Amino acid sequence: MQLTVHRLQLPRKLQRALVFGIVLATCCLWIQVFLRKRVVNPIAGNEWSLGTDLGNIIHKYPPINLAIYVREEPNLMQFYTLLKNILYYQGRKKMNTSGCLLSVQTISNRGCPTVKLPPPNPLLLHLVVDEESRLNITRTFNDWKLVNVYVIFYEYKRYKSLVEPYGGSKSIGEAGMMKLLWPEIIKVPTTKIILLDTDMLFNRNITELWNMFDDFKSTQMIGGVFEQTYYRKGLITSPGFPILKSGINTGMLLLHIERMRKMKWSELWRNTTKILLAKATMMSIGDQAVFNQILYRNPTYLYEIPCEWNYVLFGNPNPVRCPIVWMFKLFDKENCLLAATSQTRELRLAGLVHFVSQLKPEELDQPDHQNLRPVSRIKIFSMEEMQRTFKEVYYAFRKLSFKCFL
Repeated sequence: MQLTVHRLQLPRKLQRALVFGIVLATCCLWIQVFLRKRVVNPIAGNEWSLGTDLGNIIHKYPPINLAIYVREEPNLMQFYTLLKNILYYQGRKKMNTSGCLLSVQTISNRGCPTVKLPPPNPLLLHLVVDEESRLNITRTFNDWKLVNVYVIFYEYKRYKSLVEPYGGSKSIGEAGMMKLLWPEIIKVPTTKIILLDTDMLFNRNITELWNMFDDFKSTQMIGGVFEQTYYRKGLITSPGFPILKSGINTGMLLLHIERMRKMKWSELWRNTTKILLAKATMMSIGDQAVFNQILYRNPTYLYEIPCEWNYVLFGNPNPVRCPIVWMFKLFDKENCLLAATSQTRELRLAGLVHFVSQLKPEELDQPDHQNLRPVSRIKIFSMEEMQRTFKEVYYAFRKLSFKCFL
């Protein structure tokens, strides 16, 4: 018996409707996947963003812009710890979630009045990264699902090539020199950024720092904290050192990049670097030397930030210059020092602490709580006490899960 197979012929209109339905269902499926998971979107040839419609977000909800260099370990883990630390002081830590207890044994301001925090500013992170770090951060943020935290990646290799001609044997490396490039790197419509190293910890809300831009005079475009250590002579032979006091530390800077561009910053830093490289003898040239030389010659560019906003844990800080106390500030408490004695009126509550050392925070031994000697009274902290407190606070935030933050 011979079987005859007949093809089913659907009406042409029904065929079109069926194809349209399949396409529509596929599109809906992809939209659902997209909404559940933030994806990496290309902005330009060497830049990517996490999130959607970034331009519209920036226009409607002006964020705090943070510029950070993140490349390889231990830099990557320090970045995550710093970000958790920033989110905590924005009031974005889950309070009653299992495993999210922040355990810090040093003296705190628990007795200070409680304050109601304003809604946290959105954060826009501008990150210079290598490919491995970009993939790691993308996976982490897709799992983290933070609200109102956006990321733009900038390709490390591209910007490395821009500072290599100014490196040579006298340069401390391209990582530091890249700080000079931020007005050129950032393409999105923003006028101001906070530049941060990853070996830092906040003790107060980053909004306090961001709001200092409002106090800039019309000529000021760089906000920085002067070094607290005594100036050591003989480090460099070129003129302009020390600048005013002992130069600013570039681990944290407020950069008004719109004004810097108008003043032709890209030409200014390159010409200054060439002069320093030609004259330097005993000192390696890095971004800090370039910034300070420019500010020495153009003092009206500088906005001086109070010393508690970049207290450097290095050398022998002058306690007269910055009488600081690192009382661990709970995020919902006022900036008070509990007492009103003449001594405490002179003390400054730490805002941002900077661990400057060849041994970075991620390479420190974890604190031994059995032998820990926490500071238990209000006084000027010694360098040893500041370093010990840094270690304790760093690992307290490091241990917290990403899921403990909103």
